[in-house]
Amino acid sequence: MMGPQSEAVALNIGSRALNEIAYFSSEEVELAGHTVRAARLSYVGEAGWEITCRAEHSRDIYNAISAVGICPAGLLAQTSMRIEKRYLAYGHELDADISPVEVGLDFAVDMSKEFIGKGALQEKVEVGAENRVVSIVLDDNEGVPLGNEPVLYDGKIVGKTTSATFGFRINAPLALADILVPECRIDGTSVDINIAGTHFSGRIITGAAFDPKGQRMRAKK
Repeated sequence: MMGPQSEAVALNIGSRALNEIAYFSSEEVELAGHTVRAARLSYVGEAGWEITCRAEHSRDIYNAISAVGICPAGLLAQTSMRIEKRYLAYGHELDADISPVEVGLDFAVDMSKEFIGKGALQEKVEVGAENRVVSIVLDDNEGVPLGNEPVLYDGKIVGKTTSATFGFRINAPLALADILVPECRIDGTSVDINIAGTHFSGRIITGAAFDPKGQRMRAKK
């Protein structure tokens, strides 16, 4: 249950306890007369909760939420919003051959502990990754990539898109891309994406294209 009105919705369905959950934590709360596990985190960049319940309680909970105006958004909407936020997905930006350094997740690795592959990862931390994942916002709304398109800089291929969508919050097509050339990985750098043989220009953003500081998903009104 996500969106800018999520706090008001929680009050309308009689679950004030949802609003008391701290960001990036989870608690058991009552919702529609049932105990659920609610996690206050976001894969779409909006305030809200991921709610887990027993299967037999799901209809009651869905009906209670729907009664106050919440509507299903769908997987394509979720995907669009996670790309706007530069959130990574397994099979796109992440796989068994990608290290945390290359996707900017090395901050989440505890290098004081021993683990398989630590030496190789330490080398990447010290030397730096050859490639990095960035956001690219296109200039032309007619050019909507699908993913796995070549990215060109000064006429040469420097990487490929990994996920792509139309971003409805930024009102522009955008993609996440794996870029190999360091001089391209600078905010504002102009690149082209080859979409089915047509080159569409865009600009690189090293962080998220939407709400880069993550204020919306942490907001409490």
